[in-house]
Amino acid sequence: MRTFLKILICQLLVTNLISQKCEKVAFDKFKINRTLNLESQKIISGFTLSIAERFNFCKAFYNGQEITNQVYDSRVYHDNIEFNVRNLNKLNVRANDSLDLYFVDERKLILDISGIKRVRINVDKIEEPCDTISYIIYDNIKDNIEDIITKESVSIKQLYSLTLENEIEEYIQTLSQEERSLIAECTDEYFILDFVDDDNEFGFSENEYDLTDKIRSFLDIIASSINFHIAQQEWSLTDFRILITGFADERTYTGDGKLNFNNIKYIGTNDLILPQNCNRKTFISISTPKIINPLRRIKDNCDLTVVRAFNAAKYFEYKFGQFRGEKIDILYNGEGELTGSNYQGNRKIDIHLELKSISKRASSNNNGN
Repeated sequence: MRTFLKILICQLLVTNLISQKCEKVAFDKFKINRTLNLESQKIISGFTLSIAERFNFCKAFYNGQEITNQVYDSRVYHDNIEFNVRNLNKLNVRANDSLDLYFVDERKLILDISGIKRVRINVDKIEEPCDTISYIIYDNIKDNIEDIITKESVSIKQLYSLTLENEIEEYIQTLSQEERSLIAECTDEYFILDFVDDDNEFGFSENEYDLTDKIRSFLDIIASSINFHIAQQEWSLTDFRILITGFADERTYTGDGKLNFNNIKYIGTNDLILPQNCNRKTFISISTPKIINPLRRIKDNCDLTVVRAFNAAKYFEYKFGQFRGEKIDILYNGEGELTGSNYQGNRKIDIHLELKSISKRASSNNNGN
């Protein structure tokens, strides 16, 4: 008991000293120890900074203006911190802007001015209007995700389509003719709208379960935007469940039946797939501990849809692990064939999001406090 109290007192003392030292930090008071360049999209979607564990995030300035309350930090690993900057679009971001992050070295707390590390991040490139469209996408899911605090799940398509298309169209109406000509360059940003509009290019190749470049890019945007919102709300990924369903077109499966994940880095040799009956909607967690009789070969469209959903689920797990180093509950399910002549559009995955809890996780070092 005494040992516990001593540790607690030491922790409180350290926290108090860090707070006192942070109060003395002013823009340009300390020299720049490190400089790096990042695109504005990276800053808003989340970036990882490698810095020793003894350094505690303290304050943030954008072009000399303090924005500490807009910065959310989460130490992913011992020497890596994940950062997100909220409402970056409201700062009138331009190329050559700078974000300065200040850190306190725990080993030098008793010194007056030493022990402060300053990292400057230069905004490397701005591509308007694509960046603004990206901001609208991230703000959209941030606003809409709280509308799904129910016992029922909501599809990603529903989540994005609540207001997103109207917001982007309203923004485009404010652009000049020259700026509108740049819209064609916003390839990644329009993945969301294409998906909402049932763009057939998001389908799998016939008889295949590999994720196409478009599907991966779309999953990247979903993972980044969910992570961005979670970082702001100080929630845990464990509050969420992602349900992924695979589909196939109605034509008979004619593939070779082989399961080969050798070239897929996010699927390991110990990752096994549970066969499913596509007549029953049963979701399986990718973290299921023991699978006695795993799926070894693809026999029909039911098996194919299960593998498609499993592949997407493992990719999601990989992306969230990159962001935060914590597990999220991801489940997969195969539903077999969809009827109709839109073969490309029917070879797809559906994604639903469930919010299991609304309890927020307190952060000991968020916002410099």
